[in-house]
Amino acid sequence: MAFSLRFSQVLFWLAFLSTFCLVNGCSPYRAYSGPELSREEVAVLRSGTIGGGVYVSSIDGNYSSDMSDSSEFHLLPGKHSISASYFTCGGTSDGVYSYNTSRSGDSITIDYYFEKGCAYKLVPKMLGDTWRLKIKKVSCK
Repeated sequence: MAFSLRFSQVLFWLAFLSTFCLVNGCSPYRAYSGPELSREEVAVLRSGTIGGGVYVSSIDGNYSSDMSDSSEFHLLPGKHSISASYFTCGGTSDGVYSYNTSRSGDSITIDYYFEKGCAYKLVPKMLGDTWRLKIKKVSCK
């Protein structure tokens, strides 16, 4: 399924969704049970970008439908297993933004040790028709 939007329409929907999240309390996905911890006590993993990105399908083998609505995940420090697939979006020179809902059929699982107080980003790398996944440490407090 594919559809097209003008750049101004994309900006409108981004503003609408941002406002909706602020008003309705959209929050990162907590990949742990128990009381909510501060950002300094957890590791923050981010995925997804405008133009394409990584769709997290499970963390430590656990899946929740709430994960599909999030691009930020809070994890307890330690080793975690992240499973993800890759999706793409594209624009054209005439200002029409096209979004294709298909994802790669190949899910990749990567094990990584996360440190508390640090932020990480899932980074896809395309190699021809296949893709690879790496986790990049962005910052630490």
